[in-house]
Amino acid sequence: MKAVDAYLLPILFLCSVVGLSNLHAQELNLRNLENSHRIDLTPNKVTSVLVNSTGGTIKFQLFTDSAVDVSLKLPSGVIVNSQNAPAYNVSFNNVMPSNQVEELHFGKAGSIIIFLEDAHSGKYELSMSSEELVEPFFLDIEGASNNITGQIIIGHNQFVIERNKTVPISVVLFDDSAPLINATVTIDIIDEQGIVTESLTLRDNGEEIDQKSDDGIYSGSFSVDSEGGYLSIAKIFKNDGSGNNIQGSLVSYFSSKVKNLSLTGEYIDSLVDIDKDGYFDTLDIAFNYRGVQLEGEYDLTVILSASNGSKTDATNAFNLPVDNFIVSFPHHSIKHLGVDGPYKIESVILWHNSEPLGRWDNVGWTRTINIEALERKNTLLSDYVHDYALDIDGDGLFDQLNISINADVLIPGWYGISAQLNTSSGKVIDDAGIPSINLIEGGNDITIGFTGELIGASGEDGPYILSNVLLYPLFKARATAMADTLGETSPYSCSQFNGCRIDAEKLLERLKSQVSALSLNKGIKKSLIVKLENALMAYSKGTPHALDNAKNIVKSFINQARALRDKNLTRADADMLMEGGKRFLELN
Repeated sequence: MKAVDAYLLPILFLCSVVGLSNLHAQELNLRNLENSHRIDLTPNKVTSVLVNSTGGTIKFQLFTDSAVDVSLKLPSGVIVNSQNAPAYNVSFNNVMPSNQVEELHFGKAGSIIIFLEDAHSGKYELSMSSEELVEPFFLDIEGASNNITGQIIIGHNQFVIERNKTVPISVVLFDDSAPLINATVTIDIIDEQGIVTESLTLRDNGEEIDQKSDDGIYSGSFSVDSEGGYLSIAKIFKNDGSGNNIQGSLVSYFSSKVKNLSLTGEYIDSLVDIDKDGYFDTLDIAFNYRGVQLEGEYDLTVILSASNGSKTDATNAFNLPVDNFIVSFPHHSIKHLGVDGPYKIESVILWHNSEPLGRWDNVGWTRTINIEALERKNTLLSDYVHDYALDIDGDGLFDQLNISINADVLIPGWYGISAQLNTSSGKVIDDAGIPSINLIEGGNDITIGFTGELIGASGEDGPYILSNVLLYPLFKARATAMADTLGETSPYSCSQFNGCRIDAEKLLERLKSQVSALSLNKGIKKSLIVKLENALMAYSKGTPHALDNAKNIVKSFINQARALRDKNLTRADADMLMEGGKRFLELN
């Protein structure tokens, strides 16, 4: 049966076992001696009861697993419950923990606490009822001496001790300001199940672990073999020879754990270039530890703060034995801080199987770190756009719009690029690109040509938007760059480009001028021009049959230009001629 929910908050002592004999009462955090009892209950509805009396005050604390109705019969025979309690200077309180600290005081399932003011010695009967019948139990409460104060000290001011390790325990007693000597002091160590794991008689005789006789410090030693919470109850009795016996008790709480790891406070930080590209990918911080690594998972969380107040954190998990704990901050996490280092190692938290082992604050500083030296993308596209328009045939209208961008690459080699030109309203004007271009490491200027005919055919004025730019390697590497919108052109007007509100006949005449202006083999040039002249002749007749004939001739012209693309014609010149022919077909 679980007699004590011993996650109870331990008392933090102000002194050490070593050197206790030189201390005075006012130097210790002493408490009045109490009359404490622990009662094991059979029903599982009430797990345990602690009763403490100091002077005229008595406190009952019931650690419960579920709701129970409680009544208290006083030595006078009056039965007190939560309804009539105020009339008898008694208070009933149901306390539920709202955080971990309160769980230590009141148990995870809560407590019922009963306070009696101006209480008298005698028999108290505490009765409880719930879904199961619960028999009452009885307590004889005797007042404790008001002049005796004391404290239980475990180990060296410890509330967590190591399992299977012998630990000193002492009870310090004072009668007013003088040490209380010649008392009988026993102490019980009780685990979470309410089992007394060890009973000790402490000595103040200057022998073995007790350093000095008759100094009011009663000493012994003990060990526990299981992890968990423990309750220690010290019982004190002394016959003063005049018939006024001194008796009372002290209570303290502690817990036991297997000795685990702890950080030493020493660390080494380093910048790591994983892919050997000259830029650092991670900031690694390695922490030294002491102790033996146990089974299970360890986690180490590190919080960094920058001079501008921004913070970042990283956590690494460790399952196998390691020489040290290394926490890695990726480059984007460090860049998120927004300023160069050094950065403050604000907090370091070590966990084992999700239980905190310790927290260390203000551990130190990292090395000086330049954000520009951290990893970047392999391929960067600048948002600067330079453009210029070309009038190839000298007719005063632009036949092509060239847009230049800059690509900064870490890995040199052959790349391909594609892009889209849109109107300001979002209408797609043209798709263009370069299937293969050799780029050097560093900055590269790349010029993409867009067909003026299509720009004019859009019927909208600029500026025009360069979008959906994709630069991709023609080899296996993570060097692709993508930009939804890279920039905009100068504020051209539609009327500056061929194809803006043009009729079919003028369009064929302009195509002839464009072909004439190209540097081509005479035979090829003549073949193209003849096709355009025949189309003009058929179109001028105006009959449906003649119009169909003109359209078929223009289709032949488009096919010839396509066949010459990347051969006798450059890609841009071929696209210009093909778009002009397509524009004629769209007009008819």
